[in-house]
Amino acid sequence: RPPEAFSARLEIPKALETTDEAGRPLRFSIQNRLGLWGAWVCHLGILLLILGFALGQATKEEYTVYGVPGQTKQIGDTDYALAIRDFQIERRADGSVAQYSAALTLLDLSDENDVLAQDLTVSVNHPGSAFGFKLYQNSTGEAATLTVRRDGETVQEDVLCEGEYTTLLNTPLAVLLRSVVPDYETDAAGNALPGYAYQIYVNEEFYSMDLRGEGETIPDFEPYEVSFSDARSYTLIQVKRDRFTPLALLGGLLTLLGL
Repeated sequence: RPPEAFSARLEIPKALETTDEAGRPLRFSIQNRLGLWGAWVCHLGILLLILGFALGQATKEEYTVYGVPGQTKQIGDTDYALAIRDFQIERRADGSVAQYSAALTLLDLSDENDVLAQDLTVSVNHPGSAFGFKLYQNSTGEAATLTVRRDGETVQEDVLCEGEYTTLLNTPLAVLLRSVVPDYETDAAGNALPGYAYQIYVNEEFYSMDLRGEGETIPDFEPYEVSFSDARSYTLIQVKRDRFTPLALLGGLLTLLGL
């Protein structure tokens, strides 16, 4: 039996006395008893982390919504819609893009008598959250307004993003906005005006393609006057919902605690 001074010198915690299976006296000491649980807690955290990630990947919801300010778009097949209130592109002094920011309103339409709404602003690397969804500013592109007139009166007007099409007045004719050319021509003051590359389809079959300037009439639709105008940027928002993120987060925290 070591003396108390010798135990203190070796930094051994206060010894406990018991007996072994043969009844002989036994003296022992346990140091860092709480640390014995570290491996168990760490492995439990790893299991929860794997489980939360696997369930999240199997059940996650992911949607893409894009449009220009003033539009409200349905989010997939859910009871939610996304209203785009504003979209800004911040540029540096040299003209390069510094940031994309979108002001949004997420609408819960599950109860038509009591529509819930949450406003949020998202930008690159700064997502927003509402109603359990995470919203990310993902990308951008160009959009334009397609206007159909007859005898000077507007009979149809649609906003098209690049790659979108619309059918003209319930006819077999469809127009697709292929791309917006930013510096197609200049006005009398030397300001750049955009051009619009488009494709025409008849009964879903390709008919023709061409390029027209701002407000210039497409010559294939007489007696209607069809033209593109008002080029502007649209925002593309990635909408995600993962109900098992808290479980994965708990697993990560337990793993750190165990370590």
